[in-house]
Amino acid sequence: MSIRRLGLIAWCLLLSFAASAQQRFDPRQLFERNEARRSALLQSLTFAAEPSPNMCVAPPQTTPAQIDIDRSLFVHDRATLDAGNFSLRHTLDKIADDVDGVVNGTTALTIFRQLWDTQNAAPGTTNGPHCSDNGSTLNGFPIACPRLEGSEAAGDDTAIADKINTYVPLALVNRLDLAHEGWRNCGEYRIIYGKRGGAGRNLIIFEAVLPNPKPGCRDGCRQVAEFWQSLSTIQSPAQRAALLVRFFYGDPPNTPDLLPGFREVVHADHYSAKGVTSGYGSSGSGQIRTNEFLQFPEAEPQPWMLREYKTAIDCGSQPCTFTMVPIMVKVNPFGELWNEDRAHSGPLQALAQAFQAGVEADVSRLASADITRIGYSVALEHDAGQSISQPESPQAPELYLQRFDEATGAVNTFRTAIAASAMAHNLTAAQIVNRALTQSCHGCHQPGSFGLLAANSIGPVITPKGDVLNSWPDALSFVHIETVADPNLFLGNPAFGSGEGHRLSEALTDVFLPGRKNFLLSQLNLPTCACRNRFTFLEGARRQRALQIQDRIDERFVEELAPQNREIERLERSQPRTAATQPARQRATDLSAQRDRDLSAQLGAAGLVPAAPTAVQTLRLTAARQARGNKALEAQLRQQQVSEIVREEPPRRTVTGSFAVH
Repeated sequence: MSIRRLGLIAWCLLLSFAASAQQRFDPRQLFERNEARRSALLQSLTFAAEPSPNMCVAPPQTTPAQIDIDRSLFVHDRATLDAGNFSLRHTLDKIADDVDGVVNGTTALTIFRQLWDTQNAAPGTTNGPHCSDNGSTLNGFPIACPRLEGSEAAGDDTAIADKINTYVPLALVNRLDLAHEGWRNCGEYRIIYGKRGGAGRNLIIFEAVLPNPKPGCRDGCRQVAEFWQSLSTIQSPAQRAALLVRFFYGDPPNTPDLLPGFREVVHADHYSAKGVTSGYGSSGSGQIRTNEFLQFPEAEPQPWMLREYKTAIDCGSQPCTFTMVPIMVKVNPFGELWNEDRAHSGPLQALAQAFQAGVEADVSRLASADITRIGYSVALEHDAGQSISQPESPQAPELYLQRFDEATGAVNTFRTAIAASAMAHNLTAAQIVNRALTQSCHGCHQPGSFGLLAANSIGPVITPKGDVLNSWPDALSFVHIETVADPNLFLGNPAFGSGEGHRLSEALTDVFLPGRKNFLLSQLNLPTCACRNRFTFLEGARRQRALQIQDRIDERFVEELAPQNREIERLERSQPRTAATQPARQRATDLSAQRDRDLSAQLGAAGLVPAAPTAVQTLRLTAARQARGNKALEAQLRQQQVSEIVREEPPRRTVTGSFAVH
């Protein structure tokens, strides 16, 4: 039996055990159970996580000066954004093109209309999910319904097209640091859109996970890191824009791939409930988030709201359907789960017990002295269906510390455990709870309203620049990027054209972007290593045959690589990583590329290659069959079933060891 199959069986058994457990959760057992789920996923990856040292070569050194944050990590200058087609219409058209061969009639207009119709009560304007489904709950927790943003779904096709055009790209974002542990994928790549005109603000963020074509191998993602770093060397905004259009959309058609082996970033699978198969990534997927605050003079003001979505193509019955499905907002546990009393009585008892056990198990991570490593693992069944960034709102805001302190029951094992663990790290229980709050939407949106900017709110932490803070860094009120461009942001810098750009928060500029720069730099300076395939997609004699072919080719590769590495080492003893080593490095790079070509050719000749990924991944849900023609019930069931699929993954841990999702 294959390692992959054994891992999946173990995972299923663990899920079954978790579902049946009724007693108070033991924090250590819960932690070990989640670790086993992650281990099963990593064991299923096709490529070996640890490279063989004798198959590696040190790259030329990249210095901090060679990475410009505004060109290689967060592109927010208008000259670049306006020089390429990064429009919302382009993004929606691309997703529609991916889907249209399976779900005929899918267009940018139908996707946009259905996305915002989720904010309306049924029947709305489409057959998709609505906020009134399942008793105005999502993931079992209450959500606000309806919302003024539902008005974006109203109107004929001309009106919808005009609305799409009111959203403009504000930034293109490199999140290599969000790659799943074990390099299951190569991180997330985001496009932020903001609505122009009208009262209030409305933002959409497309957060695509980019699968690793060599899942499990860090070097499979190296060319992505090198691509983003290369943008720092290009002075022309138009040239950078042309490359970024190719990276995000694969445009123009019929041209060589910008990064061989990778799909374009904007693809229906990269935001989907199913993600992609083992033939391309085994990576789970990304999501689409909305940051909503539309206001109308004739309507009662509504609180600032954040929600999250997956795309889903359901072929469980014919014809197939394409749906934008609201899902839980990750790392945003429902506030009442922090109240210890809920763990001992009432409808939330089992959920609160499991959640609080998880927090107990992760206090050491929440107590990290490195601000970029603060985090904890939140099971998806504990996450709310929305986040409200205004504590004065009556619609159940996530006031974690207030809920924690509201418990008055005689049993206080959770509160005592948190206080004791916090003390071991020279922190207080309140600081641990506040640190958990920083990982929710409130760490990014209006943190001051939740007490996170107060002196000593989180205790001492060190930033990537070496500064010591004891409170959370600030946002630009509700956002981290201004929707209106500042004409003087890049004034005098020819790399940014006119100098106009969107101002960023101090949290980004002073803390998180320097941290992401350090991570990108570290990846570029790690040795380049040939990826070893474990051929988990094959079984028995076929797998042994593939491994034999790889061993034979690698034996020759190591023999040919050794002299080049010796030459590099000799030169570096007197001139570390100087241009003198470049010829030997290039020969080593050429050998590695030839090794990959030879391996691919011989495996192909022997018929030992994985099946190519299909155009798009589909689900086979039972919603339509169960609903028997009742479209409203079908939408509700589909939303429930998509949430069940999403919950199958353990909470995401990144290659940095954090549980960050924002």
